[in-house]
Amino acid sequence: MRSLTGSNPLVQTFVSTYRARFTHEPDSIAALAYDAVKVLADGITRAASTEGPKLREAIAATDMAGVTGRLKMNAKRNVDKPAVIQEVTFANGEVKFVYKTTVNPG
Repeated sequence: MRSLTGSNPLVQTFVSTYRARFTHEPDSIAALAYDAVKVLADGITRAASTEGPKLREAIAATDMAGVTGRLKMNAKRNVDKPAVIQEVTFANGEVKFVYKTTVNPG
């Protein structure tokens, strides 16, 4: 996955920590899950509460860096961010993901 191989220190820390803990490379699902938990933790911190309405408003105002890209909520409470297109190949019993392009929203 291209976003997990860049030079961004946040990404590199995530990859090296994940690799040390689980002894293999993180995939896109691991990165998205990490970012989701990061959004929740940041929302709880900013709301200073886990009370539903306060937490909902804090998460709706999210604008932070994540390992999969910038995490900024839009008016519908979705994150607008680039999509990474990969080619999945299988050779010699091994699956490989080859970065092809990034498509920006809009």
